[in-house]
Amino acid sequence: MKMFDWNSNTKIDATNEKAIDKAIKSVIEGFSRKTVKENLHVALWACLEHAIAHNSADKLTKLYHTLPATVNKAGIMTYVETFSSFKYLKNKNGEKMFLGRDKDGKKPLFWLDQKGADHPFWDMPEVKKSQERLWSPSQALDNLISHGIKAVKDGKLAEAADRMLVSYLAQNKTKMLEEVARMVKEAEAKAAPASNVQELDRAAA
Repeated sequence: MKMFDWNSNTKIDATNEKAIDKAIKSVIEGFSRKTVKENLHVALWACLEHAIAHNSADKLTKLYHTLPATVNKAGIMTYVETFSSFKYLKNKNGEKMFLGRDKDGKKPLFWLDQKGADHPFWDMPEVKKSQERLWSPSQALDNLISHGIKAVKDGKLAEAADRMLVSYLAQNKTKMLEEVARMVKEAEAKAAPASNVQELDRAAA
């Protein structure tokens, strides 16, 4: 795995909760930035150090829950469980969150491997493998629209063009997908005769 560049990224003091909350907010609101992966790693590591300092993974859970669905959350979970004792489980109230637990997930246990600070989650071999799964454009579009609508309601989209784009996508999603489906059918129809000819050629041979 590649070493994380801490010379270009500033670590957050695990005792500074305001700074951690600001980092989480920055990651969520700035997901279109080129540095989003680096910002996410900085926030993720700060949340882990905060969890160890306070024996509570509230910040870590908050970050995880607010990340867009397009993020490889399974990869982040793999990273967390590799470099710490935190596991994504249900608490006594049935709510899913990160809890410091032993290998069996029963007894409380809190530890953090400092090596994780230098190894961002996206470079872990296990995470790269899980990231290679098929990507669904339609699911990604749904996620984009839902997050866009929420951002509009929360007043987080300042640009009128961005708000209009979200509105357009939300209103025309069905038409767009129907048009894509039509194009796929046309492409398949055009390809079918050639395929049949090939099959006949093979049969004749």
